[in-house]
Amino acid sequence: MNSNILAIEITYNKKNIKIDLKEYIEKNSNFLKNELLNFCKILENKKLNNKKLYKLFEIEKNHNLWEMSLIKEKSNLKSENIYKSVIFLAIKKIISENKVKKIFFYNIPIEEKIIRSFFKNKNKNKKIIIKFINKEIEKKSIKSLIGKFFLFRFIYSFFNLIFRLFLELKKNKFVDKESNFIIFSYFAHFNNKNNKTIFNQFGKLTNILEKKFKLDNQYIFVPNKNNLTINSLQTQHSILNANLNLKNKLIIIKNFFIYSLKFFFIKKLILLNLKEYELSLFHIFSKDYDLSFNGSTLAENLIWIEVFENYLSKTSKKKLVYFCLKIRDGRRR
Repeated sequence: MNSNILAIEITYNKKNIKIDLKEYIEKNSNFLKNELLNFCKILENKKLNNKKLYKLFEIEKNHNLWEMSLIKEKSNLKSENIYKSVIFLAIKKIISENKVKKIFFYNIPIEEKIIRSFFKNKNKNKKIIIKFINKEIEKKSIKSLIGKFFLFRFIYSFFNLIFRLFLELKKNKFVDKESNFIIFSYFAHFNNKNNKTIFNQFGKLTNILEKKFKLDNQYIFVPNKNNLTINSLQTQHSILNANLNLKNKLIIIKNFFIYSLKFFFIKKLILLNLKEYELSLFHIFSKDYDLSFNGSTLAENLIWIEVFENYLSKTSKKKLVYFCLKIRDGRRR
């Protein structure tokens, strides 16, 4: 078999069935998508301590960190575990459709212990021979090793957050113009001329709108190839990311500490309340959970909560708001 093919081989009564997983996933894409969505729905509605899981992630000012998590977002651009979960669900479906005595996995990117645990729990009275061939070897880095342990991950993410708040976002030159039309957009599609950054995302649209409205542009900074920084751009543009004062920063640090501990223990409860395939799927999403609730994604979400709360609580009333942002599926909205 091709060494790069993603496949499984099933043996029963001396008969071999070889299945190309990529082709199988394509043919059953609607079913597998619905299975994944159904799992996510079951997960967030699990009751822990007489509360739905979803409710445990509610925080002040009507925000919900579950809604902002990688698990809820389900973006394969941000998480490789979406792809892995679909492969796992395909394997689960194939097993349910066939009698299995022996199964070989070729190039499966899911951790071996997750699959073995699933078979052990599902087939307690059956002995199935399982073998992994050409298994992808995970590249281990210091960061990946740190990520597996809560204390190390927390310390690493905490110091990253401090660096972000007090160095990357050290200057707060946010400007809120007196306006009735606000445009939120990423700081993209710009040129550098004579040491000046010229923003041309909207072409002549800005000039047209300024004839009818008091216009304000609030830009959301994203890393770029030009090595520009938030601090260097604020002399010419109003960068929304930097709309944080010292009080906001201290609130973010306090919340990161409290929520990291809280959601670490909630994860333990979740693991105790899941069985069979649900438990295996949650293990696949374990990294996404850790990033979302005691890692870099939690830190980023806490920053954005304070940034927008700060802006919306102080800005003047607007007649029109236009969000020119890419959300979840990558499409511009």
